[in-house]
Parts: sequence; structure tokens; C-alpha cells
Amino acid sequence: MEILRLLNLEVVKILSAALPALDPDWWNALVLDKLTYQQKTFAMSLLPNTLESLDLAALLRVADQNWYDIAKEGGFKREARNWLKEAQTIRNRWAHVPAEGLPDDMYYRDMDTIERLMQAFGANSQTLEGIKQEKKQLLNRLADTQKISVKIQPELISTVGGCKPGDMVRLKADPAKMGAITAALCGET
Repeated sequence: MEILRLLNLEVVKILSAALPALDPDWWNALVLDKLTYQQKTFAMSLLPNTLESLDLAALLRVADQNWYDIAKEGGFKREARNWLKEAQTIRNRWAHVPAEGLPDDMYYRDMDTIERLMQAFGANSQTLEGIKQEKKQLLNRLADTQKISVKIQPELISTVGGCKPGDMVRLKADPAKMGAITAALCGET
């Protein structure tokens, strides 16, 4: 996914600016020591030892594990930490996406979170505009889907004058849930 590549580049930029200023031995102390065993083993096998050689999962973990120092160095708001945590979940969800893909509404929400994180990190306007355009396309697709589902719903029988078995009804709270009345209980109205 293009947006994950853009996020990867942005996280590398933030970490490259912050980590060397925090510790002269930043690669060992602030990168390798913060990774999981598998990530650390992989990172140690890479030459050269650079942030650009790490995958997004490792970069997000390094950013999360060093957040307080990075936030202080970069002047990031508290909300950015929440978006960073969500970005870790998004990366994992997208790495293990089912064969049928993600629903558009979930994809839109994920894109919105990543956009907010990248705004907090100070991503360039061209990158942010590209994300906005993709979100706009998703919204249009979601709106088209809603129009189609509204058109195919059957006519409902009015409830004025009471209902009888066989009448089609739907829940007010969830109009997608429809069914036929099979029995009626007598009661006060």
C-alpha cells in the first residue's frame, strides 16, 4: 500500500532527526534495544545499520518505545502518541488482510488515522494532499454503496392501524434488519 510506504518514509525522517540527538550510541541504545527479538535479529543482519533498512513494524516500535524523548525533541502533541499506537495496529491489520480485503469504511478510518499522524509529524503538503484525494475517492465509493443499498430495499408496509402476521417490518435502530411478523402479542398501545 502506498500510504504505508509514505508513513515509513515519514517515520524514518522523524527518527533520523531525533535519535542521534538523544544518544551518541543511538543505534544500539535507542533502536536495537527497543526491538523484539525477531526484529533485532533481522536488524543486526542488515548492512549498513540504517533506519531506512528497517521495515515499518520495527520503525513504529522504535518510535513508540522512545516516544517521550522523541515527542519532547520534536514538540509533538499528546494525541500523536495515540495515532502512533493506532498506526501499529493498522500496519498489522494490513499485513494480514483477508483475501476479500478490508471493508471501505475500515480502510477510510485507517487512512484518516495515518493522515492525522503524518500531519502531526509535519509531512509535506503534497503527501497530505494525496491522502486527502484517496480518502475522497473512498467516501464517494461508500456513498455510492449506500445509494445502491437504499434502492434495493423492498417497500415496507405502513404500521398505521396496526400490524398483522405476514407484514414486513424493520428495526428503526438498524433499518438493514428486516423481517416478517409471525405472531402478535396483545398489549396496551
